[in-house]
Amino acid sequence: MKKEKIKGIDFKFLDYEFEISEIESEEFVLRNIRKKICDKLEISLKLLEDVMQPNGISALIEVKELNDNDGKKAFELYKQIMIYLRKATELFYEDSDKENIEFIKEITKNWPDLKKGIIDINKKLSKVWTKPSIKKEQLGYLG
Repeated sequence: MKKEKIKGIDFKFLDYEFEISEIESEEFVLRNIRKKICDKLEISLKLLEDVMQPNGISALIEVKELNDNDGKKAFELYKQIMIYLRKATELFYEDSDKENIEFIKEITKNWPDLKKGIIDINKKLSKVWTKPSIKKEQLGYLG
């Protein structure tokens, strides 16, 4: 399916947000767009997983910047991303142009809010690294 024949999809937006211009083949363009979207969703999911289940020194330090409300927001973002990733997995096995188009349109519609939420959480996590030195006791046991 050629990009030009797909109505209602903002390819300029998709390219800016998900770098779809890197897709070389027009043969499976919808599948490949879905994969590019999923790449970014999975990166976002990893950030949110570190918030909800800190594993590693950086995550353990960073989550101290968040309050309960931030945790709730992170979970809601996580839930929405998981819905998209599970739908994408379903499409991986039961591929259809119609379903891919609906998936892409829905992401296009909801991505700005998801992105804003992820950026807000990331900024809070980043703050910890701009504070004066992190003391060893904040890190816990280091051997």
